[in-house]
Amino acid sequence: MILMTQARYNFDFDELKENLSMAEHKPYIEDLIKLDVQRSISFSKEIGQETLEELLKLFARHNPDVSYCQGMNFIVGFLYYQFRDEQDTFRFFVAIVEKALSQVFENDLANIPFLFYLTDRVVSIFLPELASHFRVKNKLSFLILTFS
Repeated sequence: MILMTQARYNFDFDELKENLSMAEHKPYIEDLIKLDVQRSISFSKEIGQETLEELLKLFARHNPDVSYCQGMNFIVGFLYYQFRDEQDTFRFFVAIVEKALSQVFENDLANIPFLFYLTDRVVSIFLPELASHFRVKNKLSFLILTFS
């Protein structure tokens, strides 16, 4: 099992799962999760749809400020494929969202254009040849325009 050292990651996963059925339901979030999971699990038959849905619903209730955003299904699916364990997947996802991706998922993905801009600048500064390749292929600009 993955060991998280900070107190906010020190929760009882089984208790959290048990309380899932008693928590306030948000049908529109659950419908969105179900739809996104159906789209995303086609890449692997090894990841059960119910497992992925449960982990995403659990996270949405565990962290109501972030809740659920499109794209989380791919991240959780990838993590579950790697760990093959619900608890490790959930704990790792909680940690990366809260430590590294919270700005991405906050405010309904409103920060994405700025984060793409930052990515473009960092790549331009530290990997100028790669940045030039992206500009020729118009890849980063396309991503920025998509979310603008």
